[in-house]
Amino acid sequence: MKRKIIPVLIGCTLSFSALAAQPTAERYVVSFPEGTHVNYAGAFASAFPNGLPVGIGSGLLFTGKQGDALTFATITDRGPNADSPKEGKNETKIFVTPDFAPLLMTIRVQNGKAEAIDPRPLHDDKGAINGLPLASDVIGSTNEVAFSDTLHRLKGDNRGLDTEGITPDGKGGYWLCDEYGPFLINIDSKGKILAIHGPQAAEGEKAIAGGLPNILKWRQANRGFEGLTRMPDGRIIVAVQSTLDIDAKSKKKALFTRLVSFDPASGKTAMYGYPIDSAAYSKNSDAKIGDIVALD
Repeated sequence: MKRKIIPVLIGCTLSFSALAAQPTAERYVVSFPEGTHVNYAGAFASAFPNGLPVGIGSGLLFTGKQGDALTFATITDRGPNADSPKEGKNETKIFVTPDFAPLLMTIRVQNGKAEAIDPRPLHDDKGAINGLPLASDVIGSTNEVAFSDTLHRLKGDNRGLDTEGITPDGKGGYWLCDEYGPFLINIDSKGKILAIHGPQAAEGEKAIAGGLPNILKWRQANRGFEGLTRMPDGRIIVAVQSTLDIDAKSKKKALFTRLVSFDPASGKTAMYGYPIDSAAYSKNSDAKIGDIVALD
């Protein structure tokens, strides 16, 4: 089978023994099987006859060794998009392929090569989901406006996800996190959504999913859940990327972002303050944290 190379890089660190002076790091360019691309049939399709490259690595999880091969699970984000001018006070994005479904893939590292294989679109009982922003009438929406490649306004979609981190669920599937709701999503190994949790609706509010603290609805736009991990006791810890912006007043002065604990067995939640280094940023709202990993 033919292979094509695109400039996506991963690094894996191999520690050969506890007595080794320094671990070694190896760098790989990830290849994709011929024909693996994002289909694009928009207004400028003639400029992209082979479609668009797949952007993996929003989340990356080491899943083990198979013989002499290392395997990883990875997730894409919401698909090809670009910044565009504000519509009034609302942020906007151009979604080149608005029907794109975030992909779960496997990366296999073997014989000095790394290849991303087995793309599995995220889906529910209605079919493939997409990466469009939420409708404006649900909690967690930041009123981000989606445009097509010809700058036509697109409707929000309450099945849209902007996926980020990935961690095992202990049952053969995975937990994902998302920047929209923000949401925690449980999927099986084929990418089917089994459960979704989001900020619990208060009186008079409309929510897509509940079970998480309502205050999380105040996450900054594109700064929802950025990383997550599974603790040895089964709890899921998920990180809010930046400070919350409660009533549009707190993002610049808040001194911490949040780690959220969710117990899939009981549904219990807890939140922990994660202090930010204010001195490192011109304003506290610029602080960001990325992925997290639990060590047993």
